[in-house]
Amino acid sequence: MRFKKVLTTAPIAKDPFADETSLGHVLMRMKKISKEQLLAVVGQQARSNEHLLGALLIDLKYVTADDVIKALAIQEKMRHGSRAHAALDMLDDAMAESQVETDRLTEVIKTRKDKLRAQRKDTGVFLAPQRPSMKLA
Repeated sequence: MRFKKVLTTAPIAKDPFADETSLGHVLMRMKKISKEQLLAVVGQQARSNEHLLGALLIDLKYVTADDVIKALAIQEKMRHGSRAHAALDMLDDAMAESQVETDRLTEVIKTRKDKLRAQRKDTGVFLAPQRPSMKLA
């Protein structure tokens, strides 16, 4: 009697970069995770019983639940709707985050300027405005 040779290694995980509508790819395009983080999570997914990539990403604190929800909505549009609408959603999300960061930086700059003004008043130091330089012809 002959026996067949059986494959004993774990199955090879699907390439996470092959499908541009995959959750991992969408999160990368949203700049929520890096390529290295995605590869690490896909490897962990293949070794564990966890089948949901989003759940693993949240458990590892790579993304928030809100990030996964937004990515799934974009994924749905990419797979069943318009890729243009999905791209606009990603851009809109990035712009909103950019505005939040801009507002935060503006507040930090204002606070630092106020501190400098207060220090100048305390020490009696006065900074004169810069004169425009004169150019010789």
